[in-house]
Amino acid sequence: MRTASQLTRDCGYVTKLSQLRPRSAYVQSTADEGTRFGKLVQEWLEGREPEAPSALDEPWSWFEYMRQVWTAPPGIQCEVPLGLSWDGNFVEVTEPNPHIYIPAMGSDPSILATAGRADITAPIRAMTVEGLVDAVLVADLKRSAWKYSPPDRHPQLMALGCAFASKIGVEYMVLGLYGAKDGTWEQSDPVRVDDLLPAVLEMCALPENEPRPGPWCAGCYERRNCPAAEGTP
Repeated sequence: MRTASQLTRDCGYVTKLSQLRPRSAYVQSTADEGTRFGKLVQEWLEGREPEAPSALDEPWSWFEYMRQVWTAPPGIQCEVPLGLSWDGNFVEVTEPNPHIYIPAMGSDPSILATAGRADITAPIRAMTVEGLVDAVLVADLKRSAWKYSPPDRHPQLMALGCAFASKIGVEYMVLGLYGAKDGTWEQSDPVRVDDLLPAVLEMCALPENEPRPGPWCAGCYERRNCPAAEGTP
């Protein structure tokens, strides 16, 4: 099972290639900045006042800006573990080791299509063509969000949104990305779970151990390391 953060469109082999590629010192440092920012936001949203560093750094300045410009909805929760079954239903999961998820209460692990932690979740009301409806907000905090797909095309958010909507028992979800460095929110319109769930389950089923060459190879960021990419358009 691939976690929600590992899901990709069209080819699951990308996950394996990205795991094999060593992280540079720069990439690791930027990841650490994103992690620090996320922890500051979590402390704030959980009602604890984060302690300012002795030497103010970028994650702190990003955090200070976010809490000045964004008001959290009622009922917000952070770092929520969510599992999704192959029939599209919420599965309660535990995380015995980092990024390793298993169904709670001894359920069969094979029922899990994917699982992960949502940075931010909240029950909300959203305006649709049907009027004001109950929905959920599921959002991810990124160091910079400019390189990612729109929220309702972002595999991780799509999967966790479907799982949380199933947990709450609603038909609609709003998906969001916050770019810390840019100080920007990108948020989808309310979208039906049933409109995204088939694509999510298709991504979950993509084989991870073999390439799936096709036209999508042209824009793949792991193309140069893939044995199947040569000769593809």
